[in-house]
Amino acid sequence: MILTEWTNFATSTIADVGGIASGDLSVSVQPGDGALFPDPDTGKHFYVVAIKSTGAREIMKVTARSTDTFTIVRGQDNTSALAFDEDDKIELRLNSAALEEIVAYIESLMIGYYRRSQFAKKDADEIYIGGGEYEVNGKIAKITSQLTSPAISLGGNDWHYLYIDYSNIPVDGVIDNSDLYWDTDEPTWSHSKLGYYHPTATDDRWIFAVRTTADVIDGFVHNGDFVEYESGYTDFGSTLTTSYAAKTLTVPSLGGIIAQVNFGGIYADGTGIMRFAPADKTPSGSIQNNLFQLTSYQTTGQQIMDIITDSSQQIQVKESSGGGATNNLYYINTLGWYLPKGA
Repeated sequence: MILTEWTNFATSTIADVGGIASGDLSVSVQPGDGALFPDPDTGKHFYVVAIKSTGAREIMKVTARSTDTFTIVRGQDNTSALAFDEDDKIELRLNSAALEEIVAYIESLMIGYYRRSQFAKKDADEIYIGGGEYEVNGKIAKITSQLTSPAISLGGNDWHYLYIDYSNIPVDGVIDNSDLYWDTDEPTWSHSKLGYYHPTATDDRWIFAVRTTADVIDGFVHNGDFVEYESGYTDFGSTLTTSYAAKTLTVPSLGGIIAQVNFGGIYADGTGIMRFAPADKTPSGSIQNNLFQLTSYQTTGQQIMDIITDSSQQIQVKESSGGGATNNLYYINTLGWYLPKGA
């Protein structure tokens, strides 16, 4: 809430007989002029400037008004309390302290703010980063032209997470690739900052993730919230039992994420229904979902769905059949993932 109150063209002169001393905590304006000024609610205030005939000035904070008399806090906004004469000017004016209060309020509304960049693969160890803005623990980081990311240190199959270095954000907020870095440490959600942040460098905000296989960034297409793999990942391909078993999907570790998955099956020797459920729930009733049924020779089944993983990127699957387990073949292909809110 903005605590500063305003009116237009509020000006008067000091009405106190003999003026006021530098230690006085109230001041009166000319009869009837008090109505020109705000009447602040409890906890709110406005600022006035008192001006001596010599031109010397003092900014006062007015915390209450009773008709034409103000309750004041002296020597505000880098000014000193002065003695004023009767008929010296007193005016409501815009000042630095009021502007800073407004800016602070606006910044408080921007906690977690982001205008997401567009990301695209450039080569084996770099990606392109389009223009965007991110609130990073009270600072605004701006990407004003397409950047090439820092190179990833390749080797092995792993997820790499792109962070903005809070300590490097300049005064104007415009960052370049030297203000970004990759890390295999997984981000965590911050309720106070409304974003995903590095687990140990807790002021550094996460903005994207890529997976590498051996010595190359895996291909992807980023569009809005969705990151689609150029080639999906086969995360399971075998028979299923009639009991739920956890299967891990190829998605970033973000404490649970929405993945797009292609479930499929091929009939072998028995009627079966493929079912899935969240890995962190006890499957029953509406918690479990029927995907498709295999009923006869050469029958195939397929269904593409957006599903939520648990914090270990897992879901549960099983086969439901009238008898025992069959030799039907089932598969899970992960097609992509969705950037969560706050990323």
